[in-house]
Amino acid sequence: MASEEFILQLIQKSLDDLGYGRISDDLGRAVKEKRLVSHNLGSDENSHETSQIKTIEWFTAELRAGHYLTIESYLLAVLSNIEKSTTNTNKSDVNFQDILVKTTDPRTVVLIILYLVRRIAFFETVISGIGGNIDHKAQLESLTEKLMPILDEIHRRLQLQDGKSAFMDQESANSVEDEFYSSDEIDESVINDLSLVFGSELLVALNRESESKVLLAFLRECSEHNVTSVLSPKYLFGYSIAVSTPSTILQELRSSLVEVFLGKIFKLNDKLRSFDEVYEIPSNYLSTIIEQSLSYQKQQNPYYLPPRTKLELNKRLNEKFEPFMLGKPPREINQFFKTNYFPDSFLHSLTSHTDEVWFTKFSPSGKFMVTGSLDGKLVIYDVLNNFAVLKILESSSALDNQVFVPFSSKPSSGKTKAVIYCCWDPQEQYLVSCCLDTVVRVWSVGELHNLSNKSKKRITRSMDEQVKPSGEFKLLSCFTLGPDIKTWTCEFLPKVGVNGNTTRPQFIIGSPDKVLKAFDVDGVELFDFYGNLEEDDDEEGEDLDADDAEVVKLSTEEIKGDVQMKDEDEVEGEEESGSSASKSKPKSDEKASIKKKLENNFNRINDLSITPDGKVLITANNDRQLHFYKIPELLNQDATTRRIASINIRGRLTSCSVSTNGKYFLLSSAPEELQVWDISGLSKSDGKHFERPILYRKYVGHSQSSYIVRSTFGYHVEESNEEELIMSGSDDGFIYFWKLHTGQLITRVKGHDGLCNSVDWNRHGFRAKNGNRDYGKLWCSVGDDKLVKIWGPSDWI
Repeated sequence: MASEEFILQLIQKSLDDLGYGRISDDLGRAVKEKRLVSHNLGSDENSHETSQIKTIEWFTAELRAGHYLTIESYLLAVLSNIEKSTTNTNKSDVNFQDILVKTTDPRTVVLIILYLVRRIAFFETVISGIGGNIDHKAQLESLTEKLMPILDEIHRRLQLQDGKSAFMDQESANSVEDEFYSSDEIDESVINDLSLVFGSELLVALNRESESKVLLAFLRECSEHNVTSVLSPKYLFGYSIAVSTPSTILQELRSSLVEVFLGKIFKLNDKLRSFDEVYEIPSNYLSTIIEQSLSYQKQQNPYYLPPRTKLELNKRLNEKFEPFMLGKPPREINQFFKTNYFPDSFLHSLTSHTDEVWFTKFSPSGKFMVTGSLDGKLVIYDVLNNFAVLKILESSSALDNQVFVPFSSKPSSGKTKAVIYCCWDPQEQYLVSCCLDTVVRVWSVGELHNLSNKSKKRITRSMDEQVKPSGEFKLLSCFTLGPDIKTWTCEFLPKVGVNGNTTRPQFIIGSPDKVLKAFDVDGVELFDFYGNLEEDDDEEGEDLDADDAEVVKLSTEEIKGDVQMKDEDEVEGEEESGSSASKSKPKSDEKASIKKKLENNFNRINDLSITPDGKVLITANNDRQLHFYKIPELLNQDATTRRIASINIRGRLTSCSVSTNGKYFLLSSAPEELQVWDISGLSKSDGKHFERPILYRKYVGHSQSSYIVRSTFGYHVEESNEEELIMSGSDDGFIYFWKLHTGQLITRVKGHDGLCNSVDWNRHGFRAKNGNRDYGKLWCSVGDDKLVKIWGPSDWI
């Protein structure tokens, strides 16, 4: 808890920052009076000590008010009295010498005080003339007539008997004219006394040569309208002041004079101190504290989301969109952020599918979206045109036969062409779909850009190659991985590194039937990850165990229609072994079993992801394991890969994805858990050694007890290049939201009747140049009710 002294000093500093110096001084005096009363000091108004205290308070108050002529007259009277050996200064009959720190040469002390006062007065006069006309002649006269003579006298009084200055080196001492030397012998104790009062750095600078250069340079810089020149330590004997606005410069100068340069001149200073401990409080610190408090409050609020784009950031700042939240009821704050920031408003219901919708995915540019369904159709939507249907892709046996890859096994007859998964190539020229009939279909969709732009603008030759249309929609190729080999997941390789120069995009396919291969869009097999896998060495073959927990068998049926997470005989076998005796198997036996499974390089793959740099492939396997593979630079039969890490997960792994910046990996683990792993160490490798993934957060609240339910990252912030949200569908038809970095469950939204199979956020969406729409705040959900639903900000329509 902050001390009372800190709070009072913070208030004083804040008042000074805001230009209320007099109120700050009044507060300081009130604090002093309270302190004096508590120490029984100054209680007798006629006491000598009370008079001294009042004189000191008057002296400092006049300086803070900038009444320099009054102080000069007073100090000149003090000097005259010292010369005459009298004590009357016409200020409550208090002898000024008596309230000064005792030194062997009080006259020199008063001379230095007078010089410092006139010096600050000179600074203020010059600063006040900035922006107008600085009277250079008058300022030069002030230097020669008011400042330099005092310096000369101070300099003479600081000379030793042999003519060498106590504060100058031999060469400098020899260069000083003889007229400045004094025959008076000054004891060395005087110099020591003065150093304790003013500091040696200040005393070293008190000579005509040094100060002339400094003050003339200051006058020249101010003539060039450089207001901040006064902030330079070279003008303040090494002391620097922090000033946020030009209006507070004079106040800061006066404070530095009273508190820094003259802060030790009075012997009652210890008694007159307002505080036992003085804090170095930066300028505008109260404002900083308030901003930090507001920022913390925002970050803790479940519905707050930071500005997604720079344009939105500027809008929030310029329009002062956010009300002042401190002290307001949490319910009111929640309502404001939920209404204005959290994009959970229902916008569109799309009804192009005639059966359950299993998958949805926004395109890399954020301009298009595709959905896949049990009806065997791929539907492509125009995001920028209110999700109008651009194309429905549906194959047939005749069409498949026309482009079926030679020597590829034909699928068994009678199976539905239901779309389980699909992916976009980075340039949005191709779509690959994985279907329930085991066929992988590659569609050419470059015509999308032409259709989307017909109502907007004509595509010219100068447009980037990435958005040039191929000119047609067609089924380019189709193939299977082998007789009745299921295909559940696929991802295109990013256009980076060596792969950035390939003429035909490449993608990787994973199968629950233990196949993991890379192909190009013509259906040519390029690489077999299992067939070209190097042996693990001791270091890199070591496995990780999430939570160091034993693998728990799930009793739920892992079948969705014809889509099975395991073979039917495998499910039955596990159910038979699901007795209490089986569950109580020793932990060591379970780990031994896991180790044995890892020794088999062939794994049943439920989903896979590729890091944005194209270097690492991650597979979520049916045996509750994550495997991390190094992707060869060139995908051909001569290349090899190796497994660089493995993680044992408690739960059934259903889907996975990687964040936009490649730092985080999101994993869905049935029946009711999501996990995010920090995989940033994978990109820091030297090609041979990789930093192990680290479990970052867990997220619970939803349910995926039986079926594949897909999750995703959401709300990508441009400045941080990170997402803020995690979202997932659920068995109950709700969409659940969590904060990525805290794991906090924010809310859930009822999306569908029955299962919500998949969700996706338009992470690469952009803010429209004309208008206020930010397509990066849109997201989609699909479900068993045959509906595709679009969600976004409340002010979208």
